[in-house]
Amino acid sequence: MLELNFQRWRWQQFGPANYDASFHRLALWYGGSPPYRASISVRDHQLVSAYNIDREQEMNAEMIEADSYLQIEQLFKAIEHALERNANSVFVWYNFRYGYPSYINLDYKRNTADDGLTIEVESFQVVP
Repeated sequence: MLELNFQRWRWQQFGPANYDASFHRLALWYGGSPPYRASISVRDHQLVSAYNIDREQEMNAEMIEADSYLQIEQLFKAIEHALERNANSVFVWYNFRYGYPSYINLDYKRNTADDGLTIEVESFQVVP
């Protein structure tokens, strides 16, 4: 939890208010949406647009609501949740400059299929 708190602090101190990013959701727990790629735009810390790259379509409010991992802060929350639940495996790489999670692999129960989450931040660009 110490590493998570430190990296979250770095993100809060040095992370930009405006950025564009793309995510690749590689795996999800049972019942979640299938793996896909999405790009987002955040302005003044607020999500202003999301695009499903695989389907080549803008994500509407309902789709955005259904996907709880479309912003960096939500990635921190997923890691925190896994640590609080004593997940079997929590593997995270953090961005050196800003501290955001650039790769997350969470496995909640050992030897159980479809109970994990893997997300990779494929690109991240600060927008002036």
